[in-house]
Order: sequence, then structure tokens, then C-alpha cells
Amino acid sequence: MTPADPDRASPGTAVVRELREPDELAALMTPGRLVVLTFTGSWCGSCTALEPVLADVAREWAGGAAGVEGGSDVPTPSPVFVTADTLRLPTLSAAYAVRTVPTTLLFGEGVVLDSIIGPVTRKELRERVRAAAEHAGRDAGR
Repeated sequence: MTPADPDRASPGTAVVRELREPDELAALMTPGRLVVLTFTGSWCGSCTALEPVLADVAREWAGGAAGVEGGSDVPTPSPVFVTADTLRLPTLSAAYAVRTVPTTLLFGEGVVLDSIIGPVTRKELRERVRAAAEHAGRDAGR
């Protein structure tokens, strides 16, 4: 991520956005960008527990800490972190066969690169986002 990145979150802005319409996801999928989409439910305790984990990892990326714990030589895109409520967006949930919440899908070039079913630790989410971002960055150079 570079400081000139227009999607970089500024202090005080939300780093995890909630999708309101199914077509918003397609608009986010641009070449070289990683999209981290977490399907949630307002009734889901595990989803509530995952919220601060998502926010912390998103904030690390927004703050330029793409190489958290070890870094990488591969240029990585600035990921976008979004959530989708399965009751509010049932067609989007069905399109990705979401059966359990929370479910996190990591997209690069519009393709699911990784999926995480259930809540995860900050460390695991950081590692999986970094790996997917590196993969998305390599694919963008093709």
C-alpha cells in the first residue's frame, strides 16, 4: 500500500464497511485489490465476537502495516474489508453458498482465494489476509 492510496482509511473513518446492496461487491472488485467479505448475522454471537478482530486487522492495513509480523517482498494491494448481513442480503449469501456465519471470503480478481468458516484469531486472520493479498498482487501483475 502506498500513502497515495485513495481507499486508505483516514483517522476516524470506518475500516470495515457493511454492504447494503448485492451489486456493491462487484464494484469493489478491481484488478489487484483484495476484498475481505465476512457474512454475518445480527443474531450471531460468534459474529459479534469477530467484529473487533476484523476491525483491528483492517485498521492495521489502513495504517500501512501490510507487512505485519515479518513483512513480504511481494507488493500487496490495499484490501477492502466489508460485511454482509445474511438476512439483509440473502441473494448474495446464496450466491456464495453461505451456510454458516461468520463466513469470511477473500477475493482477488473476483475469485475466492480463501474461505474461513467461523471466528478466527487476529493472528490467523492477519496471516490469511496477507497470503491472499500477496496472491492477488502477483495476479494483478499478469
